[in-house]
Formats: sequence, C-alpha cells, structure tokens
Amino acid sequence: MDGSTLQDLQGISGVSSEKTEHNFTVYHSNRIERLAVLAAKLIKNGISSNPLDPVEFLIPNPGMEQWLNLKLAENLGISMRNVCSSPADFVMRLFAKIDA
Repeated sequence: MDGSTLQDLQGISGVSSEKTEHNFTVYHSNRIERLAVLAAKLIKNGISSNPLDPVEFLIPNPGMEQWLNLKLAENLGISMRNVCSSPADFVMRLFAKIDA
C-alpha cells in the first residue's frame, strides 16, 4: 500500500485494504458508508494521473450503483466517470482480455 492510501485510511475506522501486484486494491469494511467516504477521498486526492480516467467499483447489485453515485456526489460535489460492475462481469472482462 502506498503512503497516500495509508494517509487516506487514517480517520476512517473499520476499513482495511489489500493491494495486489497488478495495481488492484481491495478495500474491506462492514460499514458501506465508510467505504463511500474512502472512495471520495481517493478520487479527490487523484488516484490516477489523469482526472478523466474512469474509476471502477465492484458492486453487489444495481441499486448500489445509484447509492454510491449519490454519496460520491455529496462528498465531491459531482460524480462522473464511475464504472460500476458486478464481480461476475468484472471477471468475465478480465478473461476476455486474457483471451484477446
């Protein structure tokens, strides 16, 4: 985990993370509200060098996409360029990239 991510986790209790070697980070919490706050902080601090790059979220159901976009808009003033996928769709896209 890099230093900026560690700093972002400070002050948000009940959130932990795991980073893989392929620039993929999984954040864990039993409180979805804490994950939404963390996502807003990461986006605000620029998790990508290009602010127009999409941010991908894995969500359990389509209703969560609406809720997440509302929470991000509350924290950031706007919510755009978010890609929300189910875990199954995400894995299928990964397999398609490997096949190509």
